[in-house]
Amino acid sequence: MTTIKTTMRLLTLATALLAVPAIGLAQPAPKPAKRGMEPVETGLPVVKTTPFEWATRGGDTLYTSQIPIKPDGSIETGDISAQAELTFQNLKKTLEAAGGGMGDVTLLLIFITDFKELGKINQVYERAFSKPYPNRATMVVTALAVPNMRFEVIAYAHIPR
Repeated sequence: MTTIKTTMRLLTLATALLAVPAIGLAQPAPKPAKRGMEPVETGLPVVKTTPFEWATRGGDTLYTSQIPIKPDGSIETGDISAQAELTFQNLKKTLEAAGGGMGDVTLLLIFITDFKELGKINQVYERAFSKPYPNRATMVVTALAVPNMRFEVIAYAHIPR
């Protein structure tokens, strides 16, 4: 029992000594965290109520979410075809700002609020993209962030520097 107590005391002392910086030795300053991400200036309207970037880059990959936002900052809330057209125009503008184009999109996640409108979305999608089409998933959700907004996309694109 005495051996266990002695060993525990020595471990406690050793741990305490290791936690104390050595006298006379300078401690290196912590390095700032490298995020590996940079924002892309898209030219799309700034949304002052929400802290986000329209697009960011990590290496050769562009990450972006797009909505049917007009140049004045208002949201297109009309027909879903008009919402999709505007959203894909915004996506194209974003891709071009990053040095790419619609052909660089590798994955597209589409969010809609009504499954019955998928046919209209597909028509707009076929005009916006050409074969080979990006990989795609479509989710039907109960609502999006803005009332009457029925279309939103998240896109990933490979744009070499």
